[in-house]
Amino acid sequence: PHNEPVKNALFENVDACMLVYDATSSMSFLQLMDWHEELIRRLTTQYHDGCGKHNHKLRNKHIRFIVVANKIDLLDNCSDSSDGGNGSG
Repeated sequence: PHNEPVKNALFENVDACMLVYDATSSMSFLQLMDWHEELIRRLTTQYHDGCGKHNHKLRNKHIRFIVVANKIDLLDNCSDSSDGGNGSG
């Protein structure tokens, strides 16, 4: 799409990435894997190995991922609707 160059520019020279999820939603936590895969895809450079094969490598092999739980102050006050409201998830 038309904003793809802007999105790609956001991932140049990345040293760390912060993934934030809603602690009151188990679905939000599960979606971290999708976000992680998307970030790895965007942080990966495709290159030719000289034998006609396409290979991939991370632009920066030392990218740190930080996972942050948001809304932890609300955990005592809610039951997650995605776990059936039983508070187990």
